[in-house]
Amino acid sequence: MDCIGIEGQLELFNGSPVIVYTCEPAGDFATTFISPSVTAQLGWEAADFLNDPAFWAAHIHPDDKKLVIGGIYKLFENDHYSREYRFQHKDGSYHWMSDSMQLERDSAGEPVRIVGYWIDVSAQKQAKQALSDSETRYRQMAELSPDGMFVHVDGKIVFANAKLAQILTVSSPAVLFGTPAIELIAPEFRDHIKRRRGKVMNGEITELAQSEFLRSDGSRVPVERTGALITWEGEPAILVLIRDVSEREAAAEALRESRDQLRLVTDNLPVLIVYIDAQKRYRFANKTCAEWYALPFRDILEKSVPEILSDEFVKFDSRSTGRSLANSKASLKPSPIPTASREPFGRPSFPTGR
Repeated sequence: MDCIGIEGQLELFNGSPVIVYTCEPAGDFATTFISPSVTAQLGWEAADFLNDPAFWAAHIHPDDKKLVIGGIYKLFENDHYSREYRFQHKDGSYHWMSDSMQLERDSAGEPVRIVGYWIDVSAQKQAKQALSDSETRYRQMAELSPDGMFVHVDGKIVFANAKLAQILTVSSPAVLFGTPAIELIAPEFRDHIKRRRGKVMNGEITELAQSEFLRSDGSRVPVERTGALITWEGEPAILVLIRDVSEREAAAEALRESRDQLRLVTDNLPVLIVYIDAQKRYRFANKTCAEWYALPFRDILEKSVPEILSDEFVKFDSRSTGRSLANSKASLKPSPIPTASREPFGRPSFPTGR
């Protein structure tokens, strides 16, 4: 290939982002030919390169120049070399250029010239940097999250945060990389999770769901989980968030046991025991209360005092109840407890005499 041959093919590059050039294989690598498209891409005229042997080297970004010039010498070993670097536009800004070079030799194997082409890749670089910055921020937020998080692509984990490693009792998040995400889930939940995964991949929003994950020792941890479709390094991926609810489940179980114990104790006491909230609704009643009112528990709990007791007794009891709800002392005077009798509307009535 010679310069005339290249010039004869220039029409192929008219209106194209590609800049074709040739240069000397030594010294400042002076430009001997450059296509007119350089003006549209970088603002410079072809003559700017051709009239100044040092023009190309002088306009490489200072931070890139040493690596670029030094890298060209690899061209003499492999006969080709490619690199991305910043080159100064005529307006003073720097554009990222992808530069691919090919060394031509004569019949004796001696270097004759370098033939290459440039492409402005600034937009791609900016997009890639923006994506990288976004992923960096995402990773930072993920590490600060109180919930376990992981990302899987084609079903395999590509990212996990420290909280997930803690929940699953593995030494580090990296241990999970490459693991099929489905293997983290207890077997009886896997079919359900697969169906949810299909919905997520179709862009549907899935509700929060409970399942169990497997720790490194095979034990189980109850979790709440949800997922969303994201892009990870240009690929569709699923982001999964899980929250360890084992402490909450343990607290709920402890509360249930406490209530059962309270029920066991109060149901065996020969006194009426009730808990009435600030709205004067029954929140707890023992067995004696149900027997005295002659009502099943379901007809007492959540009902208001006036719905259960006669107007006379409510009026009689309102003063002491009000003082109790106001955190003041209320004393009860001894009095005979009458047996409740049923009224038409199902409320017991009490005589007003004391």
